[in-house]
Amino acid sequence: MKNIIGQYFYIADEDSRTWEVKFRSDIPFDKLTRLYIAFAEIVNGNLTYASTTHQPPDKERIANLVNACKNVNPLDEIFITSGTEAAPYLTAAKYPDAFADSVVKFLRDNKLDGYDMDWENGLDKDALNKLLTALRSALDAAGKTDGKTYGLTLAVWQYASQGGYDLATIANNVDEINIMSYGTGLSLPNCVQSYSGFP
Repeated sequence: MKNIIGQYFYIADEDSRTWEVKFRSDIPFDKLTRLYIAFAEIVNGNLTYASTTHQPPDKERIANLVNACKNVNPLDEIFITSGTEAAPYLTAAKYPDAFADSVVKFLRDNKLDGYDMDWENGLDKDALNKLLTALRSALDAAGKTDGKTYGLTLAVWQYASQGGYDLATIANNVDEINIMSYGTGLSLPNCVQSYSGFP
């Protein structure tokens, strides 16, 4: 497995940290192998832009990041992330194939390489399984048509028991997991060991 150096880029304005402050010419894209753009949202079971009121709009912000990143390193992978509350995912899980199709459309429309699910709160194992299974199928089919590989990653809690995850389903459908250790002083090897069912 290749080493991945990833970074999450939060595209929303945060008080004085506006887009003009965040999107700088000295962002070290050359140090990354993967850029995660946060966040898209799930609305009525479909993946879409988190904001329609930002200036510039989220679609333009994503395009600016993609172009800047690829200009520095064309091999960098760029994923879109959605998170973190349960309700949108539970709605999407009622029609998982439609949700997966909306993810594929979002990736194609924005020239992205993959999707990262950051479902943190109110996890529901059955709903998560439905979404991951549908996503894997749709991403693989789209990749075959488009002549590329679309990635799927999942943010997970420090220990598998915290999320009540179905590790077999995760292992069969997700390319990688991102353990949310957040430098809490926990033993990262112990966290990794708790996911021993993930190959």
